[in-house]
Amino acid sequence: GLRVGYAYGRERSMTDDETYMGESVGEAFNIRGAITAGVDYFFTESFFIGAEIDPFAYTYNRTLIKPQEGLSNLDANSHNFGIFAAPTLKVGFKF
Repeated sequence: GLRVGYAYGRERSMTDDETYMGESVGEAFNIRGAITAGVDYFFTESFFIGAEIDPFAYTYNRTLIKPQEGLSNLDANSHNFGIFAAPTLKVGFKF
């Protein structure tokens, strides 16, 4: 099968003191895709256990920090590849 994931986060910092130069913002964006393989074994018609693993996974991440006024942005991104990533054991009930 195929597994796709997405995440986004944003944080603002506003400090009220004598060194305050303006608002600071940090953002992070992440997208992931993976090929998934697994098996399920049904003990009864409604109870099962299973195992999954991602033989190949790719993740892209971008982080951006916008410091206070007068400072340049800080920007970083990364590409990650995983082989046999995210092994998972499952216990489930089928309704």
